[in-house]
Amino acid sequence: MSRGVTRTAYLETPLQVKTGVILGAGARIMAWQWYWVHGESTASDIQAKLCQLRARLYGNDDISAWIAIYTNMDPSSEVANSTLNEFMQGMGSSLEQALVETRRRQAIRLNSSY
Repeated sequence: MSRGVTRTAYLETPLQVKTGVILGAGARIMAWQWYWVHGESTASDIQAKLCQLRARLYGNDDISAWIAIYTNMDPSSEVANSTLNEFMQGMGSSLEQALVETRRRQAIRLNSSY
């Protein structure tokens, strides 16, 4: 229905995320999305590719994730944005830990396959 960008905080660091409003099954959903590449977060497709390239050039893994979070948009977009911001504040460190652990496991898996 619509898309844009907004600023939030991830691990107390400012982060711009892409936003979108999705209609379906009688509900409106507000979604935010961004990339996590080798420990860096960005909403930019180009910046994510550059992070991957930089990691490869320095001999590091380029393990990455596309992250999307969403919430019901009713009663308003302001409430939805507030809910997503609260999620980022409350769950940001848990999300980061999960990403780091997944990256660690994937790197071990990739290194053992050689």
